[in-house]
Amino acid sequence: MFDAPRELVFRCMLEPEHLTHFWGPAGVSTPLETIKVDARPGGVFETVMVNDSDGARYATRLVRRDRGAGADRVDRARLRRDNDLDLP
Repeated sequence: MFDAPRELVFRCMLEPEHLTHFWGPAGVSTPLETIKVDARPGGVFETVMVNDSDGARYATRLVRRDRGAGADRVDRARLRRDNDLDLP
């Protein structure tokens, strides 16, 4: 639960300008330029987290599959990992 309006929480998961501030564990940053979000069916969610101490990079690429739920919901079950990601 978050003490924030539903619309704001939803935007925080879809807008790179918000994700860059909290995506990843402590000691890791996710630069804004490495975040790509397209929530449409077939769209991708891509991030590259960077270890703050040694610069190691960790890429994630998920592709959204449509299962008929509303467009105002983020459902991790509709994302699948795509291991063919080339790091920028």
